This record gives sequence, structure tokens and C-alpha cells, in this order.
Amino acid sequence: MSMEDARHFCQQRHGDLVSINSKDENVFIWKQISRSYGSYYVGLSVDLDGSFWWMDGSPVGLQRWDEDQPNTNSFNENCVTMTYYMGFWRTCNCGQEHQFVCKRGNSAPVNTTAAPTVPPKGGCPLKWTKFDSKVLQNIASSVGADTDSS
Repeated sequence: MSMEDARHFCQQRHGDLVSINSKDENVFIWKQISRSYGSYYVGLSVDLDGSFWWMDGSPVGLQRWDEDQPNTNSFNENCVTMTYYMGFWRTCNCGQEHQFVCKRGNSAPVNTTAAPTVPPKGGCPLKWTKFDSKVLQNIASSVGADTDSS
């Protein structure tokens, strides 16, 4: 998938595309992807002036560029992949289809859902009758029949 889709996938799972902060981490990731062929998006972006940064905001320390990389001669290669062969990094077009690696911190993800409301009390309201899994209002006292699936 594209880099944008890959990043969205990671973020939906409370992570981000991987940032690589040490040689050991690079080797670990490379060993995981070397079992299959292809290139894998990592969370590094490259600007036209040759500057680069990790998308998650962590500082760039380690660099494992392949030969003749990063390619700053191409205006459309702003994303970075790790190759399965030796774990070197290469720039690429962000719209290209690649596999990817997500990274999530050790802490539990923050709950982004709203706090639950007080659950409604069971049973039927006055003038309502329980029927199967629904409650029905007494039809004789109203114009039509209303149902509430509580």
C-alpha cells in the first residue's frame, strides 16, 4: 500500500511507521523482513534539500543509506523503504505500493473513545409492555405503535 495508507493503518492501531533509533533496532527489523522479498516503508521522510526526519518526531541518529542514497535528484522520492537485502534504506515515491513496519510504544494506548454513559435501567417504562426483546407502547392510548429496542 502507499505510505499514507500504511501510516494510517499503523495509527489506527495506536502506533506509527517505524522509527529506527539504533543499529540493534535496525538489525532486528531487517531480520524480520529478510525472510521475504521486497521493500518496507519506514517512518522517515526526505525533503528536496536532502534533510530528513522521523514522522513520529524522534531524532534521527542512525542512518543506513544504500549506495547513492538518499536520492535528492528526484523531486518525487520523499519516502524511505528498508530493503530486505542487508537492511539498507532507499528513497522512493510515497505512492508506490510497499509493505511496511509499524511501531508502538511500551505504554498502553490512550483510550480515545468517550467514557460510557450510565446504562439505562432494564424493564419497560410505564404504559409499555415487554415483547420478546422489545418494549411496545400500549396501542390503545396512542395514535400508532412505537417500538424501542432497549
